[in-house]
Amino acid sequence: KAQLEKLATDWKEFSLSLKRHEESDRQLGWVLEMWGYAIAAAKHGVKHKLIQHFQCEPGSASQMPFDYPSKYLIHHYTYGTEYDLEG
Repeated sequence: KAQLEKLATDWKEFSLSLKRHEESDRQLGWVLEMWGYAIAAAKHGVKHKLIQHFQCEPGSASQMPFDYPSKYLIHHYTYGTEYDLEG
């Protein structure tokens, strides 16, 4: 919690800065706040623990593995780049 409190302001400011920068906004699009977080975390020396099989993001065209319920803790459902207004 203390680390998050320290980097929250920078996270916001980096995200807004990326949004205001035309090329960054075009390249990063709807995930730019994730980049804002990554930059702020790096600035503050936040270390992240990699947990194998923590989450899966198989894509909308994929089939779920048989052991999915017991293998992953989170299903990261972000298919925004695979669909448009026409479906």
